[in-house]
Amino acid sequence: MPLVVAISVDNQLFSQKVEVNNAVIYDLVISTTGGGAPTGDPATITGKVERVLDNQALPAARQLVAIENKPDGTWAVTGNTVSDTENGSYTLNVLTDGGDTFVMALDDYGQVFTPTASVSIGDVIHPTVPNGHVYSVEVGGTLPDTEPLWWEAGSSGTQAAGDVTLRAIPFYRPLVHGYIKASLIE
Repeated sequence: MPLVVAISVDNQLFSQKVEVNNAVIYDLVISTTGGGAPTGDPATITGKVERVLDNQALPAARQLVAIENKPDGTWAVTGNTVSDTENGSYTLNVLTDGGDTFVMALDDYGQVFTPTASVSIGDVIHPTVPNGHVYSVEVGGTLPDTEPLWWEAGSSGTQAAGDVTLRAIPFYRPLVHGYIKASLIE
């Protein structure tokens, strides 16, 4: 059964058809608001980050980075923050030269698999050879002395690796919205 994923940015709707093959649907949505800002003045960009898990939108804490395409054609990182875990909201405090800005949300890539490492609930690890997934620790403990045969999200749910239980989560490329004008701080 196909699923249509829709994102609204500045009152424009973008959608994409996604084929569902017994997999957990996981997507990330960023919304933003903002206005113009004079050159060199402090400014803000506000919005909300949500993840869509099994067709349900939930607030998401993600690292956010603002990147400005300056009027002279150069690029610069102008700010960063983390969206709120409880409601997904964020305020990016930036310094702008009046150019257009992209806001980029980054998934947690976690730490590379390390034999016999101790891990805790909520930690994220990834294989030594990227496979498009990261693995969230559901039951903490010690990882095995050899790297496990990694699995994909939706194929097996959670699996044991040593005395640790891991859940496969698709790792998505960074999601970027722009161009956005930052709002002047008065």
